Amino acid sequence: MGDYLVDVTNYMAGLAALHTSLNHRPPANRHFFRGELEEFYNKLRSDVKFPCMILEGSEIDYEGQIYNLTKVRHCAFMIVDSIERMRDYEEIQERMSRCERIGEQIMGRIIREAGDSASGSPFSRLLISEMSAEYWHNEPQKYVAFRMRFTVKGNVQLCGEGIWSDEVTPDPPTPPEPPVEGAVLVSEAGRVLATEVGEFIGVE
Repeated sequence: MGDYLVDVTNYMAGLAALHTSLNHRPPANRHFFRGELEEFYNKLRSDVKFPCMILEGSEIDYEGQIYNLTKVRHCAFMIVDSIERMRDYEEIQERMSRCERIGEQIMGRIIREAGDSASGSPFSRLLISEMSAEYWHNEPQKYVAFRMRFTVKGNVQLCGEGIWSDEVTPDPPTPPEPPVEGAVLVSEAGRVLATEVGEFIGVE
């Protein structure tokens, strides 16, 4: 798995499927979505099972020298839950706490697998350098959310090798193998025993 947007998206969807409080199993149980929160609520709310994860798009910076660049990916995701009653602050805090707990558990798995090259994580060879979080509360739309942001850094090779046809040196052609001669093995008595390739011919 590489460090590209599709890799990050597939990985986060996989975490949403594995976490027992989310249990993302489309199409019946959709607990993972991509995009921004308002678009999610305006277009997809009828399909949502709560709680759910929303993965936002990444922002990327490149730091350092041209031939020794560091790729800096800024990621963000939200754990969103619904509330039943407006101004029921006990329910609101309980749902916020649940979102916070799930978000931290997701982040904990990301951190654990970031140090394991065999985990299949797109962050397995990258350094997690920053983390922050905030609560969201929208009473009219009756939802709360816990939004986590984190930054990962790693080396990037922009040029690559073997990808440009005008820079690839073709392998020299393999010379053909010489044909097998039609020689035979002959005994001292002059009898033919076999061809050179071991095929038994017979005895005179």
